This record gives sequence, structure tokens and C-alpha cells, in this order.
Amino acid sequence: MRLSTILIILLLCLFGLLMIISAYNMRERSSFIMKLILMIIGIFCLFVGSYLLVRVVLLG
Repeated sequence: MRLSTILIILLLCLFGLLMIISAYNMRERSSFIMKLILMIIGIFCLFVGSYLLVRVVLLG
């Protein structure tokens, strides 16, 4: 149970990181709002995943 929880949290962190990378690599100039939305969601996922990872792994 513990390993699957950690893997799901790591998947959330990876999802956030991939969203940030894809927002950074967008080439269209007219998609500023879409870049901003992807960046915000990606940063949010990364922060939530990191918080949960620290909470589950370090604080037990």
C-alpha cells in the first residue's frame, strides 16, 4: 500500500513537470493564455506532489 501511494504521488510530480515543459516549448505566439494555464496547473501539480511526497515519506 505504501509503495503504490508513493508511486502515485511521484506520477503527480512527473505530470506537473511535463506540463511545465510542454508550456515552455509551445511555439505559437497566440497561445499565451494556454501557456499560462499549463504553467499554473503544472506548478500546482508539482507543489502538491512535492508536499504530499514530503508528508508521506519524511513525516510518515
